[in-house]
Amino acid sequence: MLGSPPLYISSAPEFFNHFALSTTSDFSLIALKDGDTSAAAYLQFNAQTTVEELSKWLQTHRLPLAMELGEGSFQEVMNAESKPLVVLVSVTSSGIERDRIVETVRSLAAQWRRTGATQYTPVQQARHVVFVWMDQERWASWLKSMYGVKGPTQVVIVDHSVSFVYITLCRVADICVVAIGVL
Repeated sequence: MLGSPPLYISSAPEFFNHFALSTTSDFSLIALKDGDTSAAAYLQFNAQTTVEELSKWLQTHRLPLAMELGEGSFQEVMNAESKPLVVLVSVTSSGIERDRIVETVRSLAAQWRRTGATQYTPVQQARHVVFVWMDQERWASWLKSMYGVKGPTQVVIVDHSVSFVYITLCRVADICVVAIGVL
Protein backbone atom coordinates (compact mmCIF):
# COMPACT_ATOMS: atom_id res chain seq x y z
CA MET A 1 0.00 0.00 0.00
CA LEU A 2 1.22 3.49 -0.88
CA GLY A 3 2.44 5.44 2.10
CA SER A 4 2.99 2.41 4.33
CA PRO A 5 6.75 2.46 4.85
CA PRO A 6 8.55 -0.13 6.96
CA LEU A 7 9.59 0.80 10.50
CA TYR A 8 13.01 -0.04 11.90
CA ILE A 9 14.13 0.33 15.52
CA SER A 10 17.66 1.16 16.60
CA SER A 11 19.44 2.57 19.63
CA ALA A 12 22.76 3.01 17.81
CA PRO A 13 24.52 6.22 18.85
CA GLU A 14 25.60 6.70 15.22
CA PHE A 15 22.00 7.56 14.29
CA PHE A 16 21.82 10.26 16.96
CA ASN A 17 25.14 11.68 15.78
CA HIS A 18 24.36 11.51 12.06
CA PHE A 19 20.97 13.19 12.40
CA ALA A 20 22.05 15.55 15.21
CA LEU A 21 19.28 14.27 17.50
CA SER A 22 19.13 15.07 21.16
CA THR A 23 19.81 12.13 23.45
CA THR A 24 17.50 13.66 26.06
CA SER A 25 14.28 12.82 24.19
CA ASP A 26 12.50 9.58 25.03
CA PHE A 27 12.84 8.48 21.41
CA SER A 28 12.72 9.88 17.88
CA LEU A 29 11.09 8.97 14.60
CA ILE A 30 13.09 9.57 11.44
CA ALA A 31 11.62 9.58 7.92
CA LEU A 32 14.13 8.66 5.22
CA LYS A 33 12.99 9.02 1.62
CA ASP A 34 14.43 7.92 -1.67
CA GLY A 35 17.72 6.85 -0.08
CA ASP A 36 18.58 10.43 0.92
CA THR A 37 19.80 10.46 4.51
CA SER A 38 21.01 14.07 4.35
CA ALA A 39 17.51 15.55 4.43
CA ALA A 40 15.70 13.35 6.88
CA ALA A 41 12.60 14.58 8.68
CA TYR A 42 12.41 13.74 12.35
CA LEU A 43 10.11 13.99 15.33
CA GLN A 44 11.61 13.88 18.81
CA PHE A 45 9.34 12.58 21.53
CA ASN A 46 9.09 13.78 25.10
CA ALA A 47 6.38 13.89 27.75
CA GLN A 48 4.63 16.80 25.97
CA THR A 49 4.36 15.13 22.56
CA THR A 50 0.68 14.67 21.73
CA VAL A 51 -1.08 11.98 19.74
CA GLU A 52 -2.18 14.72 17.31
CA GLU A 53 1.44 15.77 16.71
CA LEU A 54 2.43 12.17 16.04
CA SER A 55 -0.53 11.60 13.73
CA LYS A 56 0.13 14.79 11.76
CA TRP A 57 3.82 13.95 11.41
CA LEU A 58 3.08 10.41 10.19
CA GLN A 59 0.51 11.68 7.65
CA THR A 60 2.87 14.39 6.41
CA HIS A 61 5.82 12.04 5.85
CA ARG A 62 4.11 8.89 4.60
CA LEU A 63 4.37 9.60 0.85
CA PRO A 64 7.54 9.33 -1.22
CA LEU A 65 9.08 12.54 -2.56
CA ALA A 66 8.51 11.54 -6.17
CA MET A 67 6.29 8.89 -7.70
CA GLU A 68 4.13 7.94 -10.66
CA LEU A 69 0.52 8.97 -10.28
CA GLY A 70 -2.21 6.70 -11.60
CA GLU A 71 -5.55 5.19 -10.69
CA GLY A 72 -4.11 3.36 -7.67
CA SER A 73 -2.39 6.36 -6.15
CA PHE A 74 -4.34 9.43 -7.28
CA GLN A 75 -6.77 9.62 -4.34
CA GLU A 76 -4.08 8.83 -1.77
CA VAL A 77 -1.92 11.69 -3.02
CA MET A 78 -4.42 14.36 -4.08
CA ASN A 79 -6.74 13.84 -1.12
CA ALA A 80 -4.09 13.04 1.49
CA GLU A 81 -4.88 14.18 5.00
CA SER A 82 -1.67 16.25 5.02
CA LYS A 83 -3.01 18.32 2.06
CA PRO A 84 0.22 18.33 0.06
CA LEU A 85 0.98 20.65 -2.80
CA VAL A 86 1.45 18.40 -5.82
CA VAL A 87 3.86 19.18 -8.63
CA LEU A 88 2.49 17.13 -11.54
CA VAL A 89 4.48 16.52 -14.72
CA SER A 90 3.15 14.78 -17.82
CA VAL A 91 5.48 12.20 -19.37
CA THR A 92 5.57 10.05 -22.48
CA SER A 93 4.65 6.38 -22.12
CA SER A 94 8.15 5.02 -22.60
CA GLY A 95 11.58 5.70 -23.95
CA ILE A 96 14.57 7.88 -23.29
CA GLU A 97 12.52 11.08 -22.99
CA ARG A 98 10.34 9.52 -20.28
CA ASP A 99 13.39 8.30 -18.37
CA ARG A 100 15.01 11.75 -18.61
CA ILE A 101 11.85 13.52 -17.39
CA VAL A 102 11.31 11.07 -14.50
CA GLU A 103 14.95 11.47 -13.44
CA THR A 104 14.57 15.27 -13.59
CA VAL A 105 11.41 15.11 -11.45
CA ARG A 106 13.19 12.89 -8.90
CA SER A 107 16.17 15.25 -8.87
CA LEU A 108 13.95 18.32 -8.38
CA ALA A 109 12.11 16.55 -5.55
CA ALA A 110 15.38 15.73 -3.80
CA GLN A 111 16.67 19.26 -4.33
CA TRP A 112 13.41 20.70 -2.96
CA ARG A 113 13.65 18.53 0.13
CA ARG A 114 17.25 19.53 0.81
CA THR A 115 16.88 23.27 0.24
CA GLY A 116 13.46 24.62 -0.68
CA ALA A 117 11.19 23.10 1.93
CA THR A 118 12.74 24.90 4.90
CA GLN A 119 13.61 28.02 2.92
CA TYR A 120 10.04 28.98 2.06
CA THR A 121 8.03 28.05 5.15
CA PRO A 122 8.75 27.44 8.80
CA VAL A 123 9.36 23.73 9.41
CA GLN A 124 6.53 23.45 11.96
CA GLN A 125 3.93 24.77 9.50
CA ALA A 126 5.38 23.58 6.19
CA ARG A 127 3.09 21.94 3.68
CA HIS A 128 4.53 18.81 2.21
CA VAL A 129 5.30 18.98 -1.51
CA VAL A 130 4.96 15.80 -3.55
CA PHE A 131 6.39 15.52 -7.05
CA VAL A 132 4.50 13.18 -9.40
CA TRP A 133 4.39 12.24 -13.04
CA MET A 134 1.54 10.87 -15.16
CA ASP A 135 1.55 9.03 -18.46
CA GLN A 136 0.47 11.67 -20.99
CA GLU A 137 -0.70 9.14 -23.56
CA ARG A 138 -2.79 7.03 -21.19
CA TRP A 139 -4.33 10.00 -19.33
CA ALA A 140 -4.38 12.54 -22.20
CA SER A 141 -8.06 13.50 -22.16
CA TRP A 142 -8.25 13.50 -18.37
CA LEU A 143 -5.09 15.63 -17.98
CA LYS A 144 -6.39 18.07 -20.59
CA SER A 145 -9.88 18.40 -19.08
CA MET A 146 -8.74 18.50 -15.45
CA TYR A 147 -5.57 20.61 -15.65
CA GLY A 148 -5.25 21.88 -19.24
CA VAL A 149 -2.19 19.70 -19.90
CA LYS A 150 -1.86 19.11 -23.64
CA GLY A 151 1.47 17.35 -24.03
CA PRO A 152 4.42 15.68 -22.37
CA THR A 153 6.73 17.58 -20.00
CA GLN A 154 4.09 20.13 -19.04
CA VAL A 155 3.96 21.00 -15.35
CA VAL A 156 1.06 21.94 -13.08
CA ILE A 157 1.08 22.61 -9.35
CA VAL A 158 -2.11 21.32 -7.78
CA ASP A 159 -3.64 22.19 -4.42
CA HIS A 160 -6.81 20.11 -4.06
CA SER A 161 -7.29 21.32 -0.49
CA VAL A 162 -8.54 24.64 -1.89
CA SER A 163 -9.53 23.47 -5.39
CA PHE A 164 -6.80 25.44 -7.13
CA VAL A 165 -4.42 24.48 -9.88
CA TYR A 166 -1.37 26.59 -10.59
CA ILE A 167 -0.76 26.02 -14.27
CA THR A 168 2.82 26.61 -15.22
CA LEU A 169 3.46 27.66 -18.76
CA CYS A 170 6.67 25.72 -19.12
CA ARG A 171 8.25 22.36 -19.53
CA VAL A 172 10.36 20.49 -17.00
CA ALA A 173 13.63 22.31 -16.20
CA ASP A 174 12.58 25.51 -18.06
CA ILE A 175 11.94 28.84 -16.38
CA CYS A 176 8.25 28.92 -15.53
CA VAL A 177 5.52 31.55 -15.53
CA VAL A 178 2.64 30.58 -13.25
CA ALA A 179 -1.06 31.14 -13.93
CA ILE A 180 -3.64 30.48 -11.21
CA GLY A 181 -6.98 28.84 -11.91
CA VAL A 182 -9.85 27.19 -10.10
CA LEU A 183 -10.41 23.45 -10.45
